[in-house]
Amino acid sequence: MNRNSKRLGAYIVIALVILAAAVGLKCAACLRDLDYKYGYFDSKGLISAANILIASGFGVMLSYAVVGCRCSLKPSFSSPATYIPTGIVGAAELFLSVRTLTSVRDLTGSGSPLPAVIATLAGLLGLLSIAHFFLNAALTESKTELRAYFALATVLFFAVYSAVLYFSTDEAINTPIKVTSQMAFLFSSLFFLYEARISLGRELWRGYAVFGLFAMLLCAYASIPNLLVYFIRGEVLSLNIEESVLLLSLFIFIASRLILTASLPEDKENRTLTALRERAELSERSAREIERQYDEAYAVQMTIDDMIPAEDMPKAHEELADEFELPLEDLPETVFVTEDFDEDDGQIELIPDVFDVAMAELHGEREDISENTDVAEQTELFGDWGEDEVI
Repeated sequence: MNRNSKRLGAYIVIALVILAAAVGLKCAACLRDLDYKYGYFDSKGLISAANILIASGFGVMLSYAVVGCRCSLKPSFSSPATYIPTGIVGAAELFLSVRTLTSVRDLTGSGSPLPAVIATLAGLLGLLSIAHFFLNAALTESKTELRAYFALATVLFFAVYSAVLYFSTDEAINTPIKVTSQMAFLFSSLFFLYEARISLGRELWRGYAVFGLFAMLLCAYASIPNLLVYFIRGEVLSLNIEESVLLLSLFIFIASRLILTASLPEDKENRTLTALRERAELSERSAREIERQYDEAYAVQMTIDDMIPAEDMPKAHEELADEFELPLEDLPETVFVTEDFDEDDGQIELIPDVFDVAMAELHGEREDISENTDVAEQTELFGDWGEDEVI
């Protein structure tokens, strides 16, 4: 394990310690002080201490944005440890999506159609999001565009479901339980947005780790006390029990992703591969630019009336020099004529070797290519024109 992975591992341990203390206090507050009918706490002591602990945990986790590594550490998509958390989240999403869609009929009787529309959208996005977690288990490559596209469905599902909670009339709009669940879904949405970036090969490591730590804290803080009260008192604190199950499964999934990442081996090879990839992308862009310049040169040549009168050749050279922003003396003097060249017409065809000029500039040097009249080389550059076509 390298130094950067050890640093992340330390943050995960700190987060879990703070989380255990905060969840313990909130569980005690929910069992002792919570008014289950209205969703508010009669006594603020325990729940305030729990909230202070979570807030301090946020502050500590935020510091990782400053001290965290800049290298491209990425979680493993091929480890068997990803399969079980992925399956749990997929199953929980299925139940919550179905529950949300079945609740639409109850929402249609309300004054505004907006809650029903949002619930329908959330249910459909949830069903689409299941494919993302299936692809997580099926595709082992870290860079997979297909998985990234379905990850966006997950991002939207969690964001829209937080709106479902906001418009729900089953609880007051600002109850602590509802607000905590909304925050958990929103931060989970941001975490999966960074997951989608990994699948596109555009990862932002610090954002991934920080929002992952935030989402991990909130998902456990919102779900574990709700489930404990449900099994002990039979009370559903959230909009439905499926919501709490999904948040708990998200806590397991996100924690496993971060732990897998913190368990990465020495990343010297990762850095080397990253440098090689960047160099290859730069070379590919340079090659495309050279090819574009060559294509433009050939297209311009073909549009100079194809056959230029000999007396207009100096003017044509000047126009080409202006077109490609090259000094006049750098344009080649090599010209081509067609097989049916008519000396009476005095017309010749100019094909500038701008490809060689661009290649020379790419390597920081000027090459005198005006003597490049070898038939084989010209044929390689411009196609099979025939030996008797070059003078």
